[in-house]
Amino acid sequence: KKNNKFGSVSYIPCSLDLNRFKQRSQQLKMPPTLGWTGTFSSKPYLDLIKPVLYELKKHLDYKIIFITNFDYELPGLDLEVIKWSEENEINDLHKIDIGLYPLTKSSWSLGKGGLKTLQYMAVGIPTISTDFGTVKDFITHKKNGFLANDEADWIDAILNIVSDNILREKIISSARQTVEERYSVSANKIKYIDILNKLSKT
Repeated sequence: KKNNKFGSVSYIPCSLDLNRFKQRSQQLKMPPTLGWTGTFSSKPYLDLIKPVLYELKKHLDYKIIFITNFDYELPGLDLEVIKWSEENEINDLHKIDIGLYPLTKSSWSLGKGGLKTLQYMAVGIPTISTDFGTVKDFITHKKNGFLANDEADWIDAILNIVSDNILREKIISSARQTVEERYSVSANKIKYIDILNKLSKT
């Protein structure tokens, strides 16, 4: 909350209904499935991690799921593209073992709220995000997710999640707690009520 010459300004972040975004099983599938969800406008971010996905194949047998509204190809990799739908969104997210959230380090990306990352965190998907922008407000590296700056960071994070069951389970639990406490509908409704009550008294 800030005060300026125009009056009082309050920020309320993205809010998720956790009755809808139920947690998936923590069991890691073999081979593990990496996943990304987004629309065509976010395709440039997805393109950023293509080199990571090809390099990773040298170290790990894995699958990929992209939940999108456009077609995408990664020749030589085991990729499934699922068309996004509101009806199937949660079930489709539950198919993912590790969530990816790449971003360009640009002024445009500073305006993104990190909603997809929060969705991963809410349903129990350990998440790796570019170390930039809004995600730094709610992801603490190796506590409730991973932050990556380069190709090596992305690969190390994926391999850590796959190989360290204790770390993965800790991150899943901590991530869900972060959403419950700061980014859930139930948490943020109190902020709305508080703002409305103050407005009614002015």
